[in-house]
Amino acid sequence: MYPAPCQHYSFFRLTLHGLVACFVISCLLVVAGCGGGSSSGGLPVVQGAGGSSTPTPALSPSRFLYGGPGFEVDGFFGASINTSTGSATPIPGMFVDGLQQGNLLQIVSDPKGRFVFTMRQEASSFGMPVGFSGISSFQINSQTGALTLAPNSPIIFGTNANTASIVFDGLGRWIYQPRMQSPSGFDIYAIDQTSGALSKLPPSNVTPIGGASVGSPDGRFLFDSGGGKVQTLTVDSSGQLSVVAITAILGGGAGPIAVSADGKFLYSSNSAEGTVAVLSIGTDGKLTAMGGSPFHVSAGSDWIALTPDGKFLYSLSSAGVEGFALNPSAGTFAPIAGFSPIAATAFTLDRAGKFAFVSDINATNPVLTTFSINPTTGAFTKLSRAEGPVTDLPTDLTTVP
Repeated sequence: MYPAPCQHYSFFRLTLHGLVACFVISCLLVVAGCGGGSSSGGLPVVQGAGGSSTPTPALSPSRFLYGGPGFEVDGFFGASINTSTGSATPIPGMFVDGLQQGNLLQIVSDPKGRFVFTMRQEASSFGMPVGFSGISSFQINSQTGALTLAPNSPIIFGTNANTASIVFDGLGRWIYQPRMQSPSGFDIYAIDQTSGALSKLPPSNVTPIGGASVGSPDGRFLFDSGGGKVQTLTVDSSGQLSVVAITAILGGGAGPIAVSADGKFLYSSNSAEGTVAVLSIGTDGKLTAMGGSPFHVSAGSDWIALTPDGKFLYSLSSAGVEGFALNPSAGTFAPIAGFSPIAATAFTLDRAGKFAFVSDINATNPVLTTFSINPTTGAFTKLSRAEGPVTDLPTDLTTVP
């Protein structure tokens, strides 16, 4: 059984959403959060960002789901996913990350679906510190979904802790964490490709322009956004970063960003303005705004996710989950016909684009609902409900193939 969210959550959701507005990532996904998939031998070869022939992860369906409430719980929870029906079945036990009851700011899985990472920020209760700021990594049992702490985990941040959202390069080799406070730059962690253990590398002295970052699927570029701009960075063979260009976007502010699974388009959500800018990614990583961009969505977007085929985008705000049909080449971005906003505190997509998993702790009984995604229209159809995992933060829910 998952514990019921406590009465503190509504307060801390407001507090943490302030952090998310500054630091939110995303999908990884799929990019990790927004469009990634498993990686294996014999992958199809397509043109990736930069025009190079790049192995693209096969669209393996998600088999596991992980998430947890942001405060007052030592760990988080998992579920196995029926790849035919999308139903979620709890994985026994709670996964403890060693950072105690600090604010859980992020749960992410690497683009190849091998490891899960959590990041926490030290909290405070009645003036007393609670938990630690740091990152933990877990190995995933590919048969059961059970998690085992990787060697050297957790990495506990010292003073002047950097708790901006972490993001992977597109190939799952490094984790980047933009540091907005002095000294500014990007903290870099190397991921052991066998164990998932993290090793901190010398930081990059490139100055981030915002706290929202995403990697290109081919691993060549990292993009970060903020203040109405998107910065393109190259990733070299040692994980270090160099600036390619900074692109101004119309109607721009700050919010989550995502890259299409084919590496051709970048979507930058501007939360305060209620818009999403759509930009094409050139062979050199430079960005060009598409016709009609930016497009309108509900203001206050906390999270966006793309289906792997790039046809649909879903955005989460206080209005709920909303769906949009895309054709960036034609300059179209329109609400999905008949799609009514779905009440949610978080959502994530199946790595194959077949299902959406929607967490709602505002309901009388906190619930995780599975929806099927119509591959032609992008519409959601409710399939099943489960007791969890549920979360109060959009960055605390991830699927794994």
